[in-house]
Amino acid sequence: MQHTITQQVSITACNTCMVPVDINHTSEYVDYQIEMYRTSNGLEIGALNKYNGKFSYQIGSCVNIIPHLVADPRYTASPVFRNIINDKFLQEYIALQRRQPR
Repeated sequence: MQHTITQQVSITACNTCMVPVDINHTSEYVDYQIEMYRTSNGLEIGALNKYNGKFSYQIGSCVNIIPHLVADPRYTASPVFRNIINDKFLQEYIALQRRQPR
């Protein structure tokens, strides 16, 4: 199902374990960013990307989502993302996590 982005909400810098990192404190540990958006029906959705400090999607973009995703299945305390945008970067990230030794 397609969702239309109506608002860019926030960008959170994360390390490789998807733990939020203060970019002003230790930018060397910043690998990914979680971007939060709102859709036309009020749903809050996210996107995962390499860190660059900028939103990847513009207002009006239509996207498909995955209802939930475990950030790193190797760690029991790994965050679970809800309503994450299913794009090329996410598919590459999932493939990489599946190849990692457990």
